[in-house]
Formats: sequence, C-alpha cells, structure tokens
Amino acid sequence: MTHSQDAIGKTSWPVIRALLETPATVRELSMRTRLPMALIHEELAHLQRHGLLEEVGVRHVGGFRERVYRLADEAASLSATGLKGALETVEQGMLRVAATKGQGFFTLVMKRTSRETANEAYRSLVDLRSRLNKIPEAYDLEDGVLLYVALSPWVEELEGGR
Repeated sequence: MTHSQDAIGKTSWPVIRALLETPATVRELSMRTRLPMALIHEELAHLQRHGLLEEVGVRHVGGFRERVYRLADEAASLSATGLKGALETVEQGMLRVAATKGQGFFTLVMKRTSRETANEAYRSLVDLRSRLNKIPEAYDLEDGVLLYVALSPWVEELEGGR
C-alpha cells in the first residue's frame, strides 16, 4: 500500500508503465497490470493528487461511462516517451552490469536524504534540463553520456513496528 505523502508508491510503477503504452480506463489498467480495480482507483487518485496524471476523456462501454487517464505531459519533467525510455535504459544498463560483472557501462548512485533536500535537487535538475535543452549542438551528438535521474521515495521500517 502506498503512503499518501509519497509521489510514487510501490504499486504505482505497474500503473505508470501501463499508462506509458496508451491512455487507459481503470478497467483496461486492471487488465494490463493484473491489479484489482479498487487498487487502480487508489493509485490513479494518488498520482493525480501529485500532478502526474490527467483525465483526457470518457469511453462508453456496455452502458457505463469510464474515464480515460494518461500521464501528464510534464510529469517529472519527462514526456511519457522519455519516461519509457528511461525505464528501458535502466533495465538494459542493469543487464549489462550483470553480464560484465559490474565493469563499466552503467552507474547507479543511491543516497537517502530528506524531502527538502530532494526537492532542492529536483529543482536543480529541472533547471539543468531546461538549460541543456537550449543547446542546439546537444541534439547532433552521435556519442556521449546519456543521463537519467530518478528520485524515489523511501520509508524506513522501524524495528518493533514503531
């Protein structure tokens, strides 16, 4: 179950991945992810509260109106195509690291920090992204470094259920 303060909860990732394919209704997302519709409703409301989701229409199916949802264009300052590419690149990088026993190709940096510090880092990354997008030569490069940054919430599990 997700915590209401987390921007992306544990069960949000399958929903996000399903929404990367195409906009969808709750029923369609439930079929794609094999998660119960009640959980899909909860995750969509959660993503919408954080500005990561928008309602784009209504489909009429069997006498019922079903809302159609998609990821917001500026969700995490990435388009859905960019986010899908990021997920695929991370997956490919992890496979390469495993194949080469950790020699090169991919670097993963993990650091626990406060939400305030993470928000500050996020604002800096958004600023960096906008400045990089203003450099026309960056689009013409044939090789270089592909940079993806992901911020993920974490909750420390205390011993004894405290």
